[in-house]
Amino acid sequence: MKLDNAPDDQLIQIFKEDGTGKERAFSILFDRYNPAITKTIYSVLHNEQEAQDIAQNTWIKIQEAIQNDRYKPQTKFAPWANRIAKNAAIDMFRKQKRKPPIQSLEDETGPATFSNMESSIMSREDVEKLQHLVNQLPEDQKKVVDLRISNNLSYQHISRITNTSINTCLGRFRYALRNLKRLNHDKPRKN
Repeated sequence: MKLDNAPDDQLIQIFKEDGTGKERAFSILFDRYNPAITKTIYSVLHNEQEAQDIAQNTWIKIQEAIQNDRYKPQTKFAPWANRIAKNAAIDMFRKQKRKPPIQSLEDETGPATFSNMESSIMSREDVEKLQHLVNQLPEDQKKVVDLRISNNLSYQHISRITNTSINTCLGRFRYALRNLKRLNHDKPRKN
């Protein structure tokens, strides 16, 4: 049986069984999704080595979840695995009680100045505000925004992950942007 082009559900079923091809099935899933999982983790931690370490732990959790029947076939594998990865990264972030990384103020724009520092601080606040607004979106819109912006995926790739058409992905992204604008304007302003 040729496994390289097999659908995810078939690979998962082969992996759950104690037969030949078990390791190959999991290896194919790993090769398909490890770059996206590592990228998801990196988007939270901003540290390549930590992202790779957490990705390895994520694959162990995925393996255990599949073997213990915690993966439901009606769930698409890619979003499910990415959610495990993102949760693991957030857990690590919280455990370390780190603040988001601050980029050096002395970069290609020249030496650090008050306006550079102010710009950097405002940028960090804007990112936190945007993340808060994105978390208020409906789940389907939040998923498309996360995959498009955080993971820098194409709409075609997002449509495959979410098992929807490209037009549906585009529509969800457009509605998400509209909702983000509305949420931003509805939020009380600080004086």
